[in-house]
Amino acid sequence: ASRIAGSASQIGLTSQQVLALATSLSSVGIEAEMGGSAISTIMTNIDKEVALNGKHLKTWASTAGMSSKEFKKAWETDTMSAIQAVVKGMGEVKDEGGNLNVLLEELGVKNIRQTDTMKRLSNASDLLTNSLQIANNAWEQNSALTTESDKRYNTTAAKLGQVKETLKEVAIDLINLEIQDIGELATVEYIYTDAGKFEDSAK
Repeated sequence: ASRIAGSASQIGLTSQQVLALATSLSSVGIEAEMGGSAISTIMTNIDKEVALNGKHLKTWASTAGMSSKEFKKAWETDTMSAIQAVVKGMGEVKDEGGNLNVLLEELGVKNIRQTDTMKRLSNASDLLTNSLQIANNAWEQNSALTTESDKRYNTTAAKLGQVKETLKEVAIDLINLEIQDIGELATVEYIYTDAGKFEDSAK
Protein backbone atom coordinates (compact mmCIF):
# COMPACT_ATOMS: atom_id res chain seq x y z
CA ALA A 1 0.00 0.00 0.00
CA SER A 2 2.87 2.39 0.74
CA ARG A 3 4.05 2.05 -2.87
CA ILE A 4 0.68 3.30 -4.10
CA ALA A 5 -0.02 5.92 -1.43
CA GLY A 6 2.11 8.71 -2.90
CA SER A 7 0.51 8.92 -6.33
CA ALA A 8 -2.88 7.86 -4.96
CA SER A 9 -3.08 10.84 -2.65
CA GLN A 10 -2.31 13.14 -5.58
CA ILE A 11 -5.32 11.88 -7.54
CA GLY A 12 -7.70 11.84 -4.58
CA LEU A 13 -7.85 8.21 -3.45
CA THR A 14 -8.70 7.62 0.20
CA SER A 15 -6.66 5.43 2.54
CA GLN A 16 -9.23 2.64 2.40
CA GLN A 17 -9.27 2.74 -1.41
CA VAL A 18 -5.47 2.46 -1.50
CA LEU A 19 -5.67 -0.52 0.87
CA ALA A 20 -8.34 -2.21 -1.29
CA LEU A 21 -6.30 -1.68 -4.45
CA ALA A 22 -3.13 -3.03 -2.82
CA THR A 23 -5.06 -6.05 -1.50
CA SER A 24 -6.46 -6.80 -4.96
CA LEU A 25 -3.01 -6.62 -6.54
CA SER A 26 -1.60 -8.96 -3.90
CA SER A 27 -4.51 -11.38 -4.35
CA VAL A 28 -3.76 -11.85 -8.05
CA GLY A 29 -0.12 -12.63 -7.33
CA ILE A 30 1.48 -9.26 -7.97
CA GLU A 31 4.42 -8.44 -5.72
CA ALA A 32 3.92 -5.28 -3.68
CA GLU A 33 7.00 -3.48 -5.02
CA MET A 34 6.38 -4.30 -8.68
CA GLY A 35 2.61 -3.88 -8.61
CA GLY A 36 2.65 -0.73 -6.50
CA SER A 37 5.14 1.00 -8.75
CA ALA A 38 3.36 -0.10 -11.93
CA ILE A 39 -0.17 0.90 -10.90
CA SER A 40 1.12 4.21 -9.51
CA THR A 41 2.69 5.06 -12.88
CA ILE A 42 -0.49 4.09 -14.74
CA MET A 43 -2.72 6.19 -12.46
CA THR A 44 -0.37 9.16 -12.82
CA ASN A 45 -0.45 8.81 -16.62
CA ILE A 46 -4.25 8.64 -16.69
CA ASP A 47 -4.37 11.74 -14.50
CA LYS A 48 -2.18 13.58 -17.02
CA GLU A 49 -4.37 12.40 -19.89
CA VAL A 50 -7.45 13.76 -18.11
CA ALA A 51 -5.80 17.06 -17.19
CA LEU A 52 -4.38 17.69 -20.66
CA ASN A 53 -7.06 15.97 -22.76
CA GLY A 54 -4.31 13.69 -24.01
CA LYS A 55 -4.35 11.49 -27.07
CA HIS A 56 -5.13 8.36 -25.03
CA LEU A 57 -8.04 9.87 -23.07
CA LYS A 58 -10.70 8.71 -25.52
CA THR A 59 -9.40 5.12 -25.38
CA TRP A 60 -9.33 5.11 -21.57
CA ALA A 61 -12.88 6.44 -21.56
CA SER A 62 -14.04 3.89 -24.14
CA THR A 63 -12.49 1.07 -22.11
CA ALA A 64 -14.43 2.31 -19.09
CA GLY A 65 -17.63 2.39 -21.13
CA MET A 66 -17.88 6.19 -21.07
CA SER A 67 -17.47 9.19 -23.27
CA SER A 68 -14.35 11.31 -22.78
CA LYS A 69 -16.42 13.94 -20.96
CA GLU A 70 -18.01 11.35 -18.65
CA PHE A 71 -14.67 9.72 -17.88
CA LYS A 72 -13.05 13.07 -17.18
CA LYS A 73 -15.84 13.96 -14.75
CA ALA A 74 -15.67 10.54 -13.07
CA TRP A 75 -11.91 10.78 -12.68
CA GLU A 76 -12.10 14.25 -11.17
CA THR A 77 -14.98 13.54 -8.79
CA ASP A 78 -14.68 9.84 -7.91
CA THR A 79 -11.33 8.53 -9.11
CA MET A 80 -11.80 5.04 -7.73
CA SER A 81 -15.04 4.53 -9.64
CA ALA A 82 -13.22 5.46 -12.86
CA ILE A 83 -10.44 2.97 -12.08
CA GLN A 84 -13.03 0.28 -11.35
CA ALA A 85 -14.75 1.01 -14.66
CA VAL A 86 -11.44 0.65 -16.52
CA VAL A 87 -10.63 -2.64 -14.80
CA LYS A 88 -14.13 -3.97 -15.47
CA GLY A 89 -13.97 -2.84 -19.10
CA MET A 90 -10.64 -4.59 -19.66
CA GLY A 91 -12.09 -7.76 -18.18
CA GLU A 92 -15.03 -7.55 -20.57
CA VAL A 93 -12.72 -7.05 -23.56
CA LYS A 94 -10.85 -10.20 -22.58
CA ASP A 95 -14.07 -12.17 -22.00
CA GLU A 96 -15.33 -11.14 -25.43
CA GLY A 97 -12.18 -12.42 -27.12
CA GLY A 98 -10.42 -9.09 -27.46
CA ASN A 99 -6.64 -8.73 -27.33
CA LEU A 100 -5.48 -6.95 -24.18
CA ASN A 101 -1.99 -6.48 -25.59
CA VAL A 102 -3.40 -4.40 -28.41
CA LEU A 103 -5.69 -2.46 -26.07
CA LEU A 104 -2.89 -1.68 -23.63
CA GLU A 105 -0.69 -0.44 -26.44
CA GLU A 106 -3.51 1.83 -27.59
CA LEU A 107 -3.73 3.12 -24.01
CA GLY A 108 -0.03 3.90 -24.06
CA VAL A 109 0.80 1.15 -21.55
CA LYS A 110 3.89 -0.59 -22.92
CA ASN A 111 6.15 -1.28 -19.95
CA ILE A 112 6.13 -5.04 -19.27
CA ARG A 113 5.46 -4.63 -15.53
CA GLN A 114 2.62 -2.23 -16.20
CA THR A 115 1.02 -4.46 -18.83
CA ASP A 116 1.33 -7.52 -16.57
CA THR A 117 -0.26 -5.60 -13.68
CA MET A 118 -3.21 -4.43 -15.77
CA LYS A 119 -3.74 -7.89 -17.31
CA ARG A 120 -3.90 -9.53 -13.90
CA LEU A 121 -6.05 -6.76 -12.46
CA SER A 122 -8.50 -7.17 -15.35
CA ASN A 123 -9.27 -10.63 -13.93
CA ALA A 124 -10.05 -9.17 -10.53
CA SER A 125 -12.87 -6.68 -11.10
CA ASP A 126 -15.19 -8.39 -8.59
CA LEU A 127 -12.32 -8.84 -6.16
CA LEU A 128 -11.54 -5.13 -6.31
CA THR A 129 -15.21 -4.27 -5.67
CA ASN A 130 -15.35 -6.65 -2.69
CA SER A 131 -12.05 -5.35 -1.31
CA LEU A 132 -13.37 -1.81 -1.47
CA GLN A 133 -16.53 -2.77 0.37
CA ILE A 134 -14.58 -4.57 3.08
CA ALA A 135 -12.12 -1.70 3.44
CA ASN A 136 -14.90 0.89 3.65
CA ASN A 137 -16.82 -1.14 6.23
CA ALA A 138 -13.70 -1.65 8.32
CA TRP A 139 -12.91 2.06 8.09
CA GLU A 140 -16.42 3.01 9.20
CA GLN A 141 -16.32 0.55 12.10
CA ASN A 142 -12.93 1.87 13.18
CA SER A 143 -14.20 5.45 12.96
CA ALA A 144 -17.23 4.51 15.04
CA LEU A 145 -15.02 2.87 17.66
CA THR A 146 -12.76 5.91 17.74
CA THR A 147 -15.74 8.22 18.17
CA GLU A 148 -17.15 6.07 20.97
CA SER A 149 -13.73 5.92 22.62
CA ASP A 150 -13.43 9.71 22.44
CA LYS A 151 -16.89 10.08 24.02
CA ARG A 152 -15.98 7.75 26.85
CA TYR A 153 -12.67 9.50 27.38
CA ASN A 154 -14.32 12.90 27.46
CA THR A 155 -16.98 11.61 29.88
CA THR A 156 -14.31 10.09 32.12
CA ALA A 157 -12.26 13.28 31.96
CA ALA A 158 -15.33 15.31 32.93
CA LYS A 159 -16.05 13.00 35.86
CA LEU A 160 -12.44 13.22 37.00
CA GLY A 161 -12.72 16.99 36.79
CA GLN A 162 -15.82 16.90 38.98
CA VAL A 163 -14.06 14.66 41.49
CA LYS A 164 -11.11 17.02 41.51
CA GLU A 165 -13.34 20.01 42.23
CA THR A 166 -15.13 18.08 44.96
CA LEU A 167 -11.81 17.19 46.58
CA LYS A 168 -10.81 20.84 46.43
CA GLU A 169 -14.00 21.82 48.23
CA VAL A 170 -13.46 19.11 50.86
CA ALA A 171 -9.88 20.26 51.37
CA ILE A 172 -11.00 23.85 51.80
CA ASP A 173 -13.62 22.77 54.34
CA LEU A 174 -11.03 20.76 56.25
CA ILE A 175 -8.62 23.69 56.27
CA ASN A 176 -11.35 26.04 57.50
CA LEU A 177 -12.33 23.53 60.16
CA GLU A 178 -8.73 23.18 61.26
CA ILE A 179 -8.31 26.95 61.43
CA GLN A 180 -11.53 27.18 63.45
CA ASP A 181 -10.32 24.45 65.82
CA ILE A 182 -6.97 26.18 66.23
CA GLY A 183 -8.79 29.40 66.99
CA GLU A 184 -10.91 27.73 69.59
CA LEU A 185 -7.89 26.11 71.17
CA ALA A 186 -6.10 29.44 71.26
CA THR A 187 -9.12 31.01 72.98
CA VAL A 188 -9.24 28.22 75.57
CA GLU A 189 -5.50 28.55 76.18
CA TYR A 190 -5.85 32.29 76.60
CA ILE A 191 -8.68 31.93 79.09
CA TYR A 192 -6.78 29.26 81.00
CA THR A 193 -3.61 31.41 81.10
CA ASP A 194 -5.53 34.46 82.32
CA ALA A 195 -7.25 32.38 84.96
CA GLY A 196 -3.87 31.21 86.15
CA LYS A 197 -2.57 34.73 86.37
CA PHE A 198 -5.66 35.75 88.36
CA GLU A 199 -5.15 32.84 90.76
CA ASP A 200 -1.50 33.81 91.32
CA SER A 201 -2.37 37.43 92.12
CA ALA A 202 -4.94 36.35 94.66
CA LYS A 203 -2.34 34.44 96.68
